[in-house]
Amino acid sequence: MRPTTNIYPARTYHKLSLDTGSFNTASFRPWHNPAQDNFGIIHFRAPSTSYDILLGINALDMADSTDLSLKCSLLSFADNSARLNLQSWGNTIQYSSGCSWLSVPADDPDFQSGRYYTIDHQQWSKPQVSTRIVFKRSYPSPPKVVVWLDTIHTDANTNCRAHVYPSDVATDGFTLHLDTWHDTKLHLAGATWVAHSSDRTDIHSGSFCTEDVKTTAHPQLENSARIAFNGANFSSSPRIFMALNKLDIGRQRNLRVSPVHASDVTNTGMTWHLNSWAETELFSAGASFVAYEK
Repeated sequence: MRPTTNIYPARTYHKLSLDTGSFNTASFRPWHNPAQDNFGIIHFRAPSTSYDILLGINALDMADSTDLSLKCSLLSFADNSARLNLQSWGNTIQYSSGCSWLSVPADDPDFQSGRYYTIDHQQWSKPQVSTRIVFKRSYPSPPKVVVWLDTIHTDANTNCRAHVYPSDVATDGFTLHLDTWHDTKLHLAGATWVAHSSDRTDIHSGSFCTEDVKTTAHPQLENSARIAFNGANFSSSPRIFMALNKLDIGRQRNLRVSPVHASDVTNTGMTWHLNSWAETELFSAGASFVAYEK
């Protein structure tokens, strides 16, 4: 007698209805006219009232003699647009900045997201934070989780160092870390996270870092590498959301990160770019990404 085999049907998911884009202060003012409030409008392909809009820092240019403070804030919604602010405060001189946005259907049972701020849980003088995030809905197996920075405030007298990342991902949640190191004074940081089932073939998420191609001991302005969309089954080149999850920049020069971006995007992979310019000392930078079927 032939042995019987249990065949389980493949899980099915809601058709993805994500949207992404970016916003930069360079679109409405020159860098040499710094401003602490930078208001703008972003537009969506679908009505925003049924979506969660997630923001993440993707570029910055701040003066070397001031604190680095930057927050991506969503102010209001319309049917297919939203108003946001790239805001600095205190003595920060913000020459330019940029953010990426990702709109996520609020009723998608598989795609979950949230935000976390250190100020809600710990004093600024104790910057290393880890907290357990609990999903509203548990997954049948540990999902894929990515996190990125949407707020940062570091002291003017120390290097800008911050890193947000997940660990101990389980079916019901994960541990979110928001750290600094050495002598950096991290007054405030905020992170946004997303989670989705790890066996999806219409989405691929992950992270990359300049340390994939160089060491932190040697600052480097241009950094890139090719990564593959392993496990995905895209029928064409996917759309890509990217936002910074790590910064390590010297304070002796302006703090500059060019808009993180991808090139040569195909259905099997992409080349990421994490760059700076001029005399900036970019010891390290990292970013998270979400690639999804168009």
